[in-house]
Amino acid sequence: MRAELPGAQPPLRYVPPRFRGALFRTLRPAFTPYRRWVFGVERPELRNVESLVREYARFQAGESRLILAYRHPNKDDPPLTAYVMAAMLPREARRLGVRLAGPTFAHFIYGIGITQWNSPMVGWLLPRFAGIPIYHKKFDPRGINAVRRLFTDGRFPLAIAPEGQVTYHNHRIYPLSAGVARLALYCRQDLLKAGRREEVVILPVSLHYRYQDVSPADFDRRLSVIERECGLPPPPEGAHRPYDRVRRIAEHLVEYMEGIYSRFHHARFPRPEGRDWRAAWQRRLEAVIEAAVSIVETAYGLKPLGDIINRLIVARETGWDWIHRRDIAGSAGLSPMERAVADRKARESRLLLSHIELADLGSYLRAGDLAPDLGPNGLMETVLNLHDLVRRLAGGNVSDRAPDGRKAVTFTFGDPISVTERWDARTGDRRAAVDDCVAELGKQFEEMHRQIPD
Repeated sequence: MRAELPGAQPPLRYVPPRFRGALFRTLRPAFTPYRRWVFGVERPELRNVESLVREYARFQAGESRLILAYRHPNKDDPPLTAYVMAAMLPREARRLGVRLAGPTFAHFIYGIGITQWNSPMVGWLLPRFAGIPIYHKKFDPRGINAVRRLFTDGRFPLAIAPEGQVTYHNHRIYPLSAGVARLALYCRQDLLKAGRREEVVILPVSLHYRYQDVSPADFDRRLSVIERECGLPPPPEGAHRPYDRVRRIAEHLVEYMEGIYSRFHHARFPRPEGRDWRAAWQRRLEAVIEAAVSIVETAYGLKPLGDIINRLIVARETGWDWIHRRDIAGSAGLSPMERAVADRKARESRLLLSHIELADLGSYLRAGDLAPDLGPNGLMETVLNLHDLVRRLAGGNVSDRAPDGRKAVTFTFGDPISVTERWDARTGDRRAAVDDCVAELGKQFEEMHRQIPD
């Protein structure tokens, strides 16, 4: 989608988190209108907010160290969670008769490459709002040390998404990373070494969205845009239902991707078999994703290790290294030829990463997203994801995603998970304690999800 690709860039810069209270107070009056106008969200609904108030009060009283582990179905989750912490938590605490010292907030952990698909302003603002930049897979001592230091001694709790990145789905809980539990155990060990007795707690936070613009006219408008961008003619007579049009778009896209990767990248795809067209579509999509990721891994000299999400993240961070060159940082003495080669390799990497952005979204799509009995909310989510798939085929990424329109969001706060108790019960068995925490976190996410009607 981008006509001009930048050349080689300086290394991704680690900016240490330093909370700027004056900046926070200056921008705080804009939080509510920004939530409404930019994210299209009216006042979030908070369920079991007493749990958040109680755990935040314990944190401020020095009784615990706290991690907010939030689900990540939408790219708007971190700023909306920040809004709840900054603007809604103080009011809810007052309502419950609990006094909290202000400001209330969290140290959000974010990917160091966020400026690859967001504005430079976001990259400037996040560390000044106490955000901690890290690499997901690369050895990153500065980021990890900052996380451990702030977890142990920081002014605010940590906030982290255990699903690792945006999952694009309200209705499905994806495998959780063990990183949150490991981080909590590191904190427990750091506290013990310092002779401190605070309890280490993980508080599950579930987010669930409901799209407001789901009338027949809304579906017709969105589907017409997708059909036009795909080059599809208007739907034939008798096939105007949203489900019929979604099926036609989905089948067209997977067939088109097979054609692109077989023609230009010599990939081979099995012929679809079986009567269940959705299951066949799922297999075909997975084969396309495998082809896309393999192309990038081959170009970067990577071995396919781990599941598809792990492979995507490793390939993405390798691609950043080709673009943000540590070996030529500050090298004003590069010859014109050397500079031109560096720029060319950076542009090649950006093109390679477009395969990763396509596979990133595709790896979260499932045959169940095309079921005929989806409610309006689930169907709209599928329509948005198919439109996103079209834009990623054109070279886009998550920032090019079509606007969701108006939506409501519900935050459900779970029961605190005591990492300290699990560590003590397992008598120092790190692996068992980690597994216990991850299992309990996943269980609570599933239970909170079932409580919210579509």
